Amino acid sequence: MGLLNLDETHIATASAYLAETKFARPQDIPFIDQYRLPYQIKTNPENVLIIGAGAGNDAAGAVRGGARSVDAVEIDPVVVKLGQLYHPDQPYQKDRVNIFVTDGREFMERTDKKYDLIVMGLADSHTLSSSLTNLRLDHYLYTQESITRARELLKPDGVLVLSFEVTRPWIGNRLYKTVDQVFGYQPLAFEVRSDGAFGWGGYFFIAAKQAEVMTNILAAKPELANFVTKNSRPFSLLTNPLTDDWPYLYLDKPRLPLIHVLMAGFLIGSMMLVKKYLFKKSGVDMPMFLWGAAFLLFEFQNISKASLLFGLTWQTNMVVITAALAMILAANYTAYKKLITLRAAFIGLILSLAVQFFIPLHFLNRLSPAVKLILGGGGLNLPFFFGGIIFADWFAKAKDKSRAFASNLLGSAVGGLLEMISFLTGIKFLLAITLGFYSLGWFIAGRRKVII
Repeated sequence: MGLLNLDETHIATASAYLAETKFARPQDIPFIDQYRLPYQIKTNPENVLIIGAGAGNDAAGAVRGGARSVDAVEIDPVVVKLGQLYHPDQPYQKDRVNIFVTDGREFMERTDKKYDLIVMGLADSHTLSSSLTNLRLDHYLYTQESITRARELLKPDGVLVLSFEVTRPWIGNRLYKTVDQVFGYQPLAFEVRSDGAFGWGGYFFIAAKQAEVMTNILAAKPELANFVTKNSRPFSLLTNPLTDDWPYLYLDKPRLPLIHVLMAGFLIGSMMLVKKYLFKKSGVDMPMFLWGAAFLLFEFQNISKASLLFGLTWQTNMVVITAALAMILAANYTAYKKLITLRAAFIGLILSLAVQFFIPLHFLNRLSPAVKLILGGGGLNLPFFFGGIIFADWFAKAKDKSRAFASNLLGSAVGGLLEMISFLTGIKFLLAITLGFYSLGWFIAGRRKVII
């Protein structure tokens, strides 16, 4: 996070520095301030939305660019506080700047305000993430569904400016294809660097809601058009766009990352040894094993999906895990009181899983926080309630409870490892695997005729 003093004095000093170096030609200097550039494209905008406002550099650029109203959205309250305390331009103290400490995707879903300019700022995580991580810190901001919502929020002559630190070709290809798919034409794509004078720079992907608006802007500003042309970067459309179902921005293509495969192989080998030496002749209780695999696989994919609703990793974990535990507690009470039959619980389990195939999850962001918490936390975890009822009954009837519990734990480990399949298939397909595990476990238990 950098706090840049970008007032007129600094701009003059930085421009003089750049003029003395070979980094930039004099005619390029007016356009390599990444925070000023959006307002040279869309001059004096009335309403501006900044997604990923950070400590205030983008907001300071909006104020200097003549924006009359700026909605600055930043998910991290600590970063906002630092900006309020230490940013030399004090953009967050300006009356025209409205600060929203929330997830950018959530804000876009809930607002109906129309904007002349939407700026998707450069996030710190761009240089920190890779295909080796399963954290989706900001992936959902760059999916087709997210860019579509941003386009909906633009006025007829509005412009989207998306900046990104493209460290791998496929990252740029995917962003380029996603914007192209949503706007219906190829966006401007060019690189902006200032040798650190105006920040670290990045790649810009720019599209207007109506293609002719962008054409007219460049025609009226030949110097800007020359800069864009000179610094344009080729990106391929021969790739798949990002979606909420497959949001893996830092993965070059649908595949299993090698490190995940190696770790899974090691853990599965370890579990086979555990099975050989600890279970011995008793064998694995397959219904309990499959129930455990379904449980943790469903829990992991829930956390992945819930990031779309609650943003911050710790917040998502808190909501999802708390809701899951609440559902399990309710299931134990229901099983103890025998309020519903196992068959009814299984039907409820199947239906509560099946309905999640058809609900566009991001629509929940348009609801009030309380309703979203109930539906996003409780609704997503409802299968745990029905599955917990069946598990409690099976466990109570098990003759060898240690074997049943161990089988369930072993299955959970396998289910957790299978979450990486979403790198290949997308997140939603994990629901089909979960449904298969639950159904197979129920079928095997039914064949035994003693626990159903």
